[in-house]
Amino acid sequence: MQLSRYVLCVIALGFIAFAVKPLYALDAHVSVSSFDSPNGPYAEIHLFINGNTVSRQYVDSIKASSSVEVLIFVENNQTNEVVYGDRFRLNGPISERVEDFYDLRRFAIVDGSYSLQYEITDFNDESNSFNGSVPFRVNFSQFGVNFSSVQLLLSAERDKDTQSRFVKSGYRLELAPLNYFPPGQDQMFFYTELYGIETHFDNEEHYALGIDVVRRGTNQTVLSTFRRRNVSDRDIILRALDISEIPSGEYALILKAVDREQNIIAQRQTLFFRHNPIFDQEMMDDQLVTFETSFVQELENDDLVYSLKAISPVVEQAQVDRLNHILRRADRKEMQYFLFEKWCRIDPINPEVSYEQYMEVARAVDRMFYSGFGHGFETDRGRIFLRYGRPNDMENVQTETDAPPYEIWTYDQLPGTGQTNVQFVFYNPSLAGNMYELLHTNARGELNNPNWIRDLYRNAPAIHQGPTYHHIDGVKDGFNRRAVDIFRDN
Repeated sequence: MQLSRYVLCVIALGFIAFAVKPLYALDAHVSVSSFDSPNGPYAEIHLFINGNTVSRQYVDSIKASSSVEVLIFVENNQTNEVVYGDRFRLNGPISERVEDFYDLRRFAIVDGSYSLQYEITDFNDESNSFNGSVPFRVNFSQFGVNFSSVQLLLSAERDKDTQSRFVKSGYRLELAPLNYFPPGQDQMFFYTELYGIETHFDNEEHYALGIDVVRRGTNQTVLSTFRRRNVSDRDIILRALDISEIPSGEYALILKAVDREQNIIAQRQTLFFRHNPIFDQEMMDDQLVTFETSFVQELENDDLVYSLKAISPVVEQAQVDRLNHILRRADRKEMQYFLFEKWCRIDPINPEVSYEQYMEVARAVDRMFYSGFGHGFETDRGRIFLRYGRPNDMENVQTETDAPPYEIWTYDQLPGTGQTNVQFVFYNPSLAGNMYELLHTNARGELNNPNWIRDLYRNAPAIHQGPTYHHIDGVKDGFNRRAVDIFRDN
């Protein structure tokens, strides 16, 4: 009997020590939101950990939990000063099944341009880690009307727990990771705050809040409404939208504060992705459009090739090899099928309209960035323009004596990823016509060149600043050397 008890004890201890490795590399999502308050601006850092990608440590024969080590710091892009930093261990719930887990950090901050750096490591497996950066900007003018960040939510419930950091303005808010709304999630909540509205409406009690949902890449508005709101110095806005009949795709949620004369006095937008396969199928069943009757039947072979090349910047990575194979074979039926399938996925209701709208932009991009070698949309600038849309700011510099011509594009928010304050640096080292190449970007998944400053100013090594030739982080002050300042100030 004593031996049996000893064996059972060893088995129990074995369960406590046993850790299950994840099937996938650590996956996390980190986002930053900024708000104003009577005490000054503050930022929120939201962390989401995919439970399926972190080791689980058993605490008994049934239940287990996961843990990660988190290192975060926020740097001012102008001064390189670290304005906030933290290192902590984040524990997931103890449960029988795998669960995702979250965290939220708040800290005071002043207006400026910043970069959040983070590293997240599986506590039970140091080789399983995830790191990255999130650029963001805080800009709450004391004069004028400003929206805070817009947070997209899976749920919002009243909660009186004033001590919980997950409760804000009397509600417990559950953010939607990656602004993604999966099948079965038929409501989308959003939270934002509007500041300074009282100063604009001195003698009025109400203003109008316009809410639009627009399909990305088209002019198609799938939801539009106005709501009358009371004028106050700080308007807290929490709304729910019915997205049950919004087809799968990427959309922009656009918020507008409007006065009596229909003037837009403040505007903010954020992107989200809706996956709604059941509704997609219902729409497809109601449509009379088939492959045999679709627009692709009317396209000549040259038009098919041109269209397939034009959509290559927005083709999913898993389909790139298939597209290249189809272009090499130039089989008419294969080209038609690929184009038809692509636009039916984008717009199951009216694929021809969405196709024509996209091709109108693609033809303009072809003309805009034509270099004499291939189509304009096959250049780096053309590809980025079609993939992410028109940037919010474009700086073209032709007159620097120490650098070839270059351009810096800035996106306040990058479509598809939600990443904010993204820059692309293009340059023309050959000085030939319109032959600009992508040199560097801080966009996730695109070319990241740590030595872009050195390469841009390659012909002027005397002005380089940095500890070594392989780590150039600036250039000496001089007339018309603007690239570093433009990149860091945006």
